[in-house]
Amino acid sequence: MEAVVAVAKRCYSVPVGIPKFNKIAWVDKTARYCGREDQDMPAISKRSLFALIAVGCVAFSIYGIWDKIFPLVQAPHNVSEGNVMLKGHDPVAYFKESEAVKGKPKHSLEHDGVVYNFSSAENMSDFQAEPEKYAPAYGGYCAYGVRLGMKFDIDPAVFEIVDGTLYLQLDPGTQSVWREERDKNIEIADQEWKRIEPLAPESLSTPKPKNNAG
Repeated sequence: MEAVVAVAKRCYSVPVGIPKFNKIAWVDKTARYCGREDQDMPAISKRSLFALIAVGCVAFSIYGIWDKIFPLVQAPHNVSEGNVMLKGHDPVAYFKESEAVKGKPKHSLEHDGVVYNFSSAENMSDFQAEPEKYAPAYGGYCAYGVRLGMKFDIDPAVFEIVDGTLYLQLDPGTQSVWREERDKNIEIADQEWKRIEPLAPESLSTPKPKNNAG
């Protein structure tokens, strides 16, 4: 941000109409402009103003301020470090082995802008052939959270496959609540997902359910 302030000072303090840059004169005039309130400031051109705005936008992006001001960013997938889905677990293993199995970075591929790890080359090939079959519902976010219009994280070991779709949950307690009206919750979540899919989790402010994992 200091860089933006420095640019702003330069844009407003450089005297207009000097045919040739003179460092000593520029410093002297700048000091007088900044030190005296009764001194008229030089007019700023439209070009300089647009340049200042552009620099500010770049600085916002670099420092992450833009996302805080405008939280409606694209966040359709629940990823961990390295843009990895399912916290590194193998999506195909949920179907083949009925359990959460950690994948290996050497067996990985990118799909829909995110990375999936697999426990074997065979599972990786299966996913590559039918990614929509194995990819988790709701971008890998907690299924009950989506039903509430929220995006909660998951415990990769807490899951259920319903009608060929992989649903993950925040914790065992959340899954128990979800199962009480499973079909209804899925129906509602399917509709809610259309609304919240592109939104950042932090822009959704409903209180998070308690973690009831034992």
